[in-house]
Amino acid sequence: MQTPTLTYSFSITTGSLLYEETCKVLDTFDISKIFDVKGKLNFQFLSQNSDVSKKTIGQEILKRIRSTEWPELWEQFNSHSEKDKRLLMFYAFCCYYSMVQDFMIEVYHKKWLNMDTAITREDIAYFIDVKSAFRPEINDLQAITKQKIAQVIFRSLQEAGLVSDGKIVDPDFSSDLITSFRHKGEMWFLEIIHQNKL
Repeated sequence: MQTPTLTYSFSITTGSLLYEETCKVLDTFDISKIFDVKGKLNFQFLSQNSDVSKKTIGQEILKRIRSTEWPELWEQFNSHSEKDKRLLMFYAFCCYYSMVQDFMIEVYHKKWLNMDTAITREDIAYFIDVKSAFRPEINDLQAITKQKIAQVIFRSLQEAGLVSDGKIVDPDFSSDLITSFRHKGEMWFLEIIHQNKL
């Protein structure tokens, strides 16, 4: 996982988990090519209408996957269940966007510990407003952009199987995948998805 940046990145509005697109990218390219930052990849196979959109989505997916700094994690991607694939995508989402990681640690996980399982987009919007006192770059955002960020994060939680019907859920992921995270020392991620049991 990359070290969180000094400032938040707001390219998060490009899309939530991008499940279908990420599956296509990982099915098309070898992991070595995906992690080769000097290589140039063509994303014409994506379903977006314009070439610009295809490139934007493709580059966004590469950035997320590369931010995990863990090529081995993705080598067996296609052998995982859809549920586990979505978890891997959310992990990359957290690695690339420190705002998401902070929200998961400071709000989502704390709610779970306090047995407060109700969660809404408004919780994320409030988190963003609170962070603006410490993150001056947030103050430069328009209100509609903040709303879009909150929507994308909330949708990602739903798509990853971490929120259902406005409630935080205790997900059931494969033990092999959880073991991989434990061996890698990514306990912070296991903790926020309630899988840190020994």
